[in-house]
Parts: sequence; C-alpha cells; structure tokens
Amino acid sequence: MKTIALWGIRLTTVALLTVLFIDGWFEWRYQPAITSSGQPTPFTSDVALVLGTSKFLVGGGINQYYQNRINRAAELYQSGRVKILLVSGDNGTLAYNEPVQMQRDLMRLGVPESAIVLDYAGFRTLDSVQRAHKVFGLDHMLVVSQPFHLPRALFLAEQVGMQAQGVAAAEPHWWWNARVRLREVLARNVAILDTLMGRQAKFVGPAEPIELP
Repeated sequence: MKTIALWGIRLTTVALLTVLFIDGWFEWRYQPAITSSGQPTPFTSDVALVLGTSKFLVGGGINQYYQNRINRAAELYQSGRVKILLVSGDNGTLAYNEPVQMQRDLMRLGVPESAIVLDYAGFRTLDSVQRAHKVFGLDHMLVVSQPFHLPRALFLAEQVGMQAQGVAAAEPHWWWNARVRLREVLARNVAILDTLMGRQAKFVGPAEPIELP
C-alpha cells in the first residue's frame, strides 16, 4: 500500500508540474506579441477579433471584463490601428446574444455599424479563432481580450496558420482576476489537448470573407 501511495504522489506531482510548465510556456512564448493594457499598440491589422463574454454578472451589475474589452476595441478602431472589428461570442439561445450586445455598445462609443462584423458562433475561444480564419478568411489579425486570455488565443491562431498579435484590455480588481487566472491555467492545458486531438469549431459553415472598406 505504501508503494502504491508513493507512486500516486509521484504521478500527481509530475502532472501538476506539467500543468504549471505549460502555463509558464504560454506566458514566455506569447507575451512579446501582446500590448499591455493602457498602452498604445504598435501593431496594425485590417481586422481585430474581439472575444466575447457576458455583459452582465450573475448577481447583477456590469461585467468589467466585457466593458473593458469593448472600450479597448473602440479605442483600437478610433486610433486607426484596425478597419474592422470582428465581434465573436455566444448566441446559443434567442434570449442571449453576445455579438449583438457588443455591436450596440461599440456603436454607442462611436464605432460605425459598417465597421463591425458579427460572429454568432464564438462559443469558445477555439471556435472564435478558427472561424476567423476558416469562415471570415483572415490570415492576420489583432485580438482583444484580457492579458490572461490572450496567450491562449494567440496559440490557437498559430495552430491554424494565422499571424496574430494581442491587444490587452484592462483587468478588474485582483480578487476577480485571481479566480479566472487559475481557471486559465487549466484552459491552456486543454488548448494543447484540443490541438493534439484536432478538435474543430462546433459550427464552421460557408465562407463569409470580410469585405474591407
């Protein structure tokens, strides 16, 4: 029994170290391609992919992850760094439509409707990134999200042959970010598994290349 317990501890230790190593590798590999929040980005592209999330918290109030992404995306467009914002999110039910909500809020910030393209099937980051390439015809893009999220998005873009740089939106207070950062450690490891397994977006559909102004 002691031998079995010892092997269990060893295997658990190896698994934990592997998970942490992969997380650290994501940071090392992709941070040079990410502009920090609050800093003007040196990157340009025709299109920026804005990764969706819910606007409202479960207990009420505005989700600051959402609001900060919208603010950063609008700033990116208004500074002339991109021509089109591709907003990608969940539209799993008639009552829940992240892309339309993102479009409305971007327009309130002065982004014209003609500069916003909606992706209704961005159920996961993997879906959003793959569809940007396979459906909307992008080979290069900027990606807007929080710093913890961007390395995974850039990794997934690289796996489909895209060139991508990240533009970070501000993060909420640390007590919110600590929880999602812990979840991201696991999500990065899942991204590796998804790649090894060749997992594809839930819905791909016909090509809809983005027409640039």
